[in-house]
Amino acid sequence: MPKELPRKKLLIFGSLVLVLLLAFLVSLTQQKKTLTEKMTVDEIGNVEQPVTDLGRPDLPVVQAPAMTFSNYQTDGSTVALPSDIKVYTFRSEYSPAYVSVVGQKLGLDKNQLENNSLLLYNDTGDLKSGYLKFNLKNGNYEFSSYGTHVLPQTGSLTENVKLFLIDLGLADETVTCNITYKRTDVTGTNFVECHRDWQKTGLPILNFAGLLNIPQLSSVKSLQVGMVDDNAVDDPNIINVSTGQNGKVRPDDYNTVTVAVAENGDILKINSNLRMIEASIDFTQTDLLTPEEAVERFRNNQAPLSLIQPVDENVAWETVFPGNTAENLDARITDFMLVYIENPFGGKSLTPMYLARGTAETAGGYDVVFLQAVPALKGQQTLSGEVAGLMAQQQPNPTQFYDESLKLGTFNPDQRSVQYTPDSASPCVPSEEQLSPIIELGEYGRVGLFTLNIPTETPGKNLVRPNQWYLIPTSSNMLPQIDSVISSFKTLNLEEKHADDIRELDELQKQWEKYNFCPLRLTGSSPSLFVYGKDGQKYEISVGKPVIYAKPEQENGVWKTKNNSIIYYEYQTVSFTKPQQGWNVRKTDLNQFARSLGHRLGLTGAETDKLNFELNLAAGEVKNTNLFIGPISQTEVDMNLPLKVSPEVKTLRYHFYVTQVANTDPAAPELTPVTRTNQMVLELGAVAR
Repeated sequence: MPKELPRKKLLIFGSLVLVLLLAFLVSLTQQKKTLTEKMTVDEIGNVEQPVTDLGRPDLPVVQAPAMTFSNYQTDGSTVALPSDIKVYTFRSEYSPAYVSVVGQKLGLDKNQLENNSLLLYNDTGDLKSGYLKFNLKNGNYEFSSYGTHVLPQTGSLTENVKLFLIDLGLADETVTCNITYKRTDVTGTNFVECHRDWQKTGLPILNFAGLLNIPQLSSVKSLQVGMVDDNAVDDPNIINVSTGQNGKVRPDDYNTVTVAVAENGDILKINSNLRMIEASIDFTQTDLLTPEEAVERFRNNQAPLSLIQPVDENVAWETVFPGNTAENLDARITDFMLVYIENPFGGKSLTPMYLARGTAETAGGYDVVFLQAVPALKGQQTLSGEVAGLMAQQQPNPTQFYDESLKLGTFNPDQRSVQYTPDSASPCVPSEEQLSPIIELGEYGRVGLFTLNIPTETPGKNLVRPNQWYLIPTSSNMLPQIDSVISSFKTLNLEEKHADDIRELDELQKQWEKYNFCPLRLTGSSPSLFVYGKDGQKYEISVGKPVIYAKPEQENGVWKTKNNSIIYYEYQTVSFTKPQQGWNVRKTDLNQFARSLGHRLGLTGAETDKLNFELNLAAGEVKNTNLFIGPISQTEVDMNLPLKVSPEVKTLRYHFYVTQVANTDPAAPELTPVTRTNQMVLELGAVAR
């Protein structure tokens, strides 16, 4: 018999066996639990989960570089102050009862309330079928009609649209609807574009950061409501634009109502981001800072709103602004104005502000452009925080724009259980990850410069705008209940006459809704060259003056291009002599005049559109409604703005001088029409004085 193991060793051995057995049992139990969970999930399938807005990842955000000035040159610029001026307050919230008044007029008798959004709808398939989706915080709304809301058959389309919106309580007398266009992807439909009219409000309404997207040689004073800048993103679907700006994305990122109307006058869709004015109050000139006081604040860097960027896109931000500072700037002001600055994502009011835009050289020798704004009212020390107090002091009962005497009873939101599958949003171009730097502008939100991972453009297409400022929207609430109701409208039996229109407009709505979650370009032009030549022929073109901006970009001061190309460029200011001959033209007749002029010169449709745009842009800088327009001799253009083309080809340069009427009966000039050859360069431009 073997010798017995010591008792102590037996106990240790037995304990180890027990531990191993216990670990094995635990492992089996865990595997069984995991398998059971997996089987349960497989059996349940696609279970609806609570919809959660995870928000955006933290992005590197900096303040606008702090500016100081060693020199602040205004060249005697000043502002002619109006005798009186208005402050407008926006509605900051909209009650369901207020929106329901609109719904009643549209025949919408059902409702769905969710995440500060209200959906009013009628899904019965009758003549009032449709829905109104309304954001109760900012007032943005979308109306889609699946029934019949017919505009009057008499009168102008634009005026009838405006009266329709006013009757609904969705517009006021400061709104005009004077721009129309069509889209090739939405057949049988006219689009009417409405904006708050700068003439009626008293001052231009601008988006602050978007002013840096304006080419440097284009004055802020040249901006007009509803006009796109010459380098706006291409959209070949946009045609028959009443302003002549075909093929460009419409500037409807803010201050805009777009109404789609069928050929027979039926309202099909309305999309709006126009803020609704709640009240207004009058101030006098004595309530304003003087222009000299405003300049002093700019010079001493006391502007609560400022932004600056390098001119050279290839130099790193940190190199131009070390430590995020811009010190000892040698500055020259190019624009000095009194304006309203609107905050598209939550501003409470329109208050007058002095605006300065200029160029400067940093202590390190880099060229920059900058913006500054200060409140113009003496008692307003912040951008909007004290507006309500100022209004209370001046006028206890400000002018009301809307009648709220019509109220509803108890509002009972309809809560329903639905299955919801959200539509996937179109990818943003640019996305937030393509913006750097991202600048914090306080209550005006965040803006970013599109500088990272820029996609390659399709030749001849301007589908993206790199090195432009984009506004970053706040996180949007998801609306599964509301979106589910809207999706159900696709099952309605649509009237044959509008079925295709509605389906096409539904697709267009997805583009419009990108403004809710994509960074949007801030909108806020100079000669263009048309290069015609032989197939395969290459040309080198240069201008004998410093070029500030060019599209396409130059290579060492030269464009290397092929035949059938278009070049846009901006140059440093050049003076031209006022022609002795010309035409007197009313601003309201300018589009017709441009078409007639294009016909007399023998221009193509594209060339005429460009001429129309240049004349309208220059006319925007002239306050008088009666214009003098005269041709500048090509000899003077060649002398002041030399143009070199290699190999040498025929070059025709039509530039026009635009100013206010001085001579009541100028002699009409003789025009030399374009004589076309198989190789030639044609340049069109206009200057305002």
